[in-house]
Amino acid sequence: ILASADIVRKQYSVAWADELGSPSTDPDDAVNLQSGSLKAYIDLRDGSTQGNVGIPYAIAQLNELARGIAQEINEVHREGYTLPFQEADSLGTAGTVRRYPTTEDIANGGTAVTMGINAATMPDGTEYYPSVQGIYFFEVGIDGDYSKITAGNLSVASEIQNNVYLIAASDERLTVSDELNDDGSLNMQRGNNNNLKKITALYSNKDALGNADNYASRLKLLVTDIGTQQEKIETLESAQQTRIAAIVEQRNSISGVSLDEEMTNMVRFTHAYNANARIITAIDDELDTLINKMGVVGR
Repeated sequence: ILASADIVRKQYSVAWADELGSPSTDPDDAVNLQSGSLKAYIDLRDGSTQGNVGIPYAIAQLNELARGIAQEINEVHREGYTLPFQEADSLGTAGTVRRYPTTEDIANGGTAVTMGINAATMPDGTEYYPSVQGIYFFEVGIDGDYSKITAGNLSVASEIQNNVYLIAASDERLTVSDELNDDGSLNMQRGNNNNLKKITALYSNKDALGNADNYASRLKLLVTDIGTQQEKIETLESAQQTRIAAIVEQRNSISGVSLDEEMTNMVRFTHAYNANARIITAIDDELDTLINKMGVVGR
């Protein structure tokens, strides 16, 4: 049996050796391990199902959880409205106001919109951001594709990292209440944090039956699942160790050495040896009498 390098999967497998002593590339020659520590290590490395929990299974569950978190938070975040105003940076051009791109259809609107600027309260170069919707909080793929999100690459959207004013914490849009053709004062309301509360509520949401239906419960379920599998394996290991100890004890009772038994036999054999020595001495005395002492008077 040899270790065979799998270039495609970038890992090692166990294979029988061919006639040249090299790992066989024939799939039929793959070693089908049924037990032992080597099988346990391979199962830990390759296990990807609930019945065979390994590292790939845990990673897949974490990736699914990460995608769920990103999708749920993004759905709520995109329904909220961003902060309506931000002071410009050094890129502002003197005497201009830059408007942040928005999906609002102003050009084709039914009424005209006039925006007045008060130079005393809005410095030159100020950048104005209307309150917008549809901002992703977490980075996603093209067209809102979540399939590429993993626990390892889950990240806040780059546009929010560059501009925290795009966090949609409010559930109300900025409104302008001035009459048509009046100088717009733009009473920009900072909004509220109701949408942010909806996002934080995702941590502890419950379904109609009162059962936990949130990503916190899913994370706990994953940890519990892994802990249950570990406890199951530890129980099986303990039972196996008990079984092995019983077998070893039974074997030793047949072929092993017991010090108490050997000491008893030693004492018993010593007494037997002494008794036999006395018998031999008695017989020797009898033979000596018969051979050397009987008939001496008649000589």
